[in-house]
Amino acid sequence: MGFYQHYQMGQIVLPAFLFENISQLFSSPEEFLVWQLLYLENSSKSSSISIDRLSKRTGMSAETINRILNNLISTGSVQYQDTSKEDGKVGFYIDASPLFQRLDQLAERNLDEDSEAVGQKEFQELLKFFEENYGRMLSSIEIEDLQKLTQEVPLVLIQEAVREALLNGKTRWRYWQAIVRSWVQEGIQTKEQIQRRRDEWELKKTRQIKASDEFKNNVNLWRIEE
Repeated sequence: MGFYQHYQMGQIVLPAFLFENISQLFSSPEEFLVWQLLYLENSSKSSSISIDRLSKRTGMSAETINRILNNLISTGSVQYQDTSKEDGKVGFYIDASPLFQRLDQLAERNLDEDSEAVGQKEFQELLKFFEENYGRMLSSIEIEDLQKLTQEVPLVLIQEAVREALLNGKTRWRYWQAIVRSWVQEGIQTKEQIQRRRDEWELKKTRQIKASDEFKNNVNLWRIEE
């Protein structure tokens, strides 16, 4: 659940994430102060906002308050609503909640950046894995080929396919890729599934060897009977 949804449900305590990102949300400490006062007005269910009241509470001039309000509106941190009455009495209301929507967007952006950073780190580790197992640095074409493949399949499939290829004495680039394609076609996505497939393959080989031995024994018995 996002910050804006929490606010709509009645959560009025400001989240720590807001204070951690003040510099990205506000152009100055004064702007943050004005927003907090607007938020306080909203929380107290005040039907209108007074420039004079904001000016007295902050010690700022009305001109400065107006400039800050315009900036908050332009950045989407607050929403202006005209509450002037038909009798000519001028009034306005400023909703401070849109800032929580900006906060949600910032949190999502940070999450995407963190995920990208983790992805880059994992790819560097994959390159190191290849260099250690192949005993050489990869060419630019191989790196590009590897980057494309990592966007399509889990890294663990690539690593396990390389291990299997090398155990079989196969060092050709296309050999381990063929193993990966085979696993993908079988719906294999995890290391556990790979191990289960290997166990099944070993069991199948054992049965084939046993069947072959039984066949030889039967042939020998047939020869003896002759």
